[in-house]
Amino acid sequence: MKNHISVFISYAWNKQNKDFVDWLYTFLSDKNKVLEQKINVFMDRNSTRLGDDLNLFMTGTLINSDFVICLLDNEYLERMDMPGTGVFQEVNEIKKNKNNIQIIPIHVYGHDQPSGVFNKLKYITININNPDDNKNIDAYQQLLDKIFSNTDTVNMLKPKGYKCGIDNLIKKAFIQENRNFNPRLSGTSTINTAFNNGTFSFGSGQQLFTTMWTHASNNEVYSYNVQNSNSQRKQYLYVCTQKKYEDINNPLDVDVNECLYISWSPEKPFSNGTVLLWINEHKIMMVGKISDISKDSLKLTYKIL
Repeated sequence: MKNHISVFISYAWNKQNKDFVDWLYTFLSDKNKVLEQKINVFMDRNSTRLGDDLNLFMTGTLINSDFVICLLDNEYLERMDMPGTGVFQEVNEIKKNKNNIQIIPIHVYGHDQPSGVFNKLKYITININNPDDNKNIDAYQQLLDKIFSNTDTVNMLKPKGYKCGIDNLIKKAFIQENRNFNPRLSGTSTINTAFNNGTFSFGSGQQLFTTMWTHASNNEVYSYNVQNSNSQRKQYLYVCTQKKYEDINNPLDVDVNECLYISWSPEKPFSNGTVLLWINEHKIMMVGKISDISKDSLKLTYKIL
């Protein structure tokens, strides 16, 4: 069994694709270390540095990868027939090396059906507007089944059915453990408090916020002030008692007398409509509004300011 599986992500540059590809990159990188085999994920922005030859990177890395994930939205399907574009070059390399690499087409929900070199390939449909949505779980299972179709996680002397059952349980754990984040600077995310001890992260880099949640009842939740290992760089959590979520677009919009600081856990649980403020260790603010609390999940509409 190989210790590493290499995956190249091919996509057309646009804002919507960028957000999803960033999410997919982090998801497949297995930050929670669930899988035995490590996935090395390659994409132009995260795998190159200033001054690198992008053409050399695209051709060299692509043809040496075990799998190439192609994100097929309408823009990708148009550019693959347009000479001079990066997509055109990557698709040509895929055609030339199709016997040596495995292609995983991802059809973007709501866009045209795959065509050209992808026309006869089995594809996976994903709604990339909300990647952590539970409706995408089956698609992520299909993706992992493709990447780990020959994984050897248990003794080869065991019956094939036994081995497949073990693999499926491990993949399910992977999906649950690695969907607890949203790298976008604003949006709405569904948080399942039963997974990852109720933790969910928003943003990335210096704009990263780690939140933690538990249920008090079927219509109330607690949110906790999560701290990192460096006691000198704190994260702060507040309940905004007066200001509406829509009216907070700058830290100056917040009246300190209308905010209740939470050192660890709140005295009373939160209900739908509660507005929370976070300040992370880099002194960046995020504001969020709770909604749709159910038995084991809630939604948070948020924006990082």
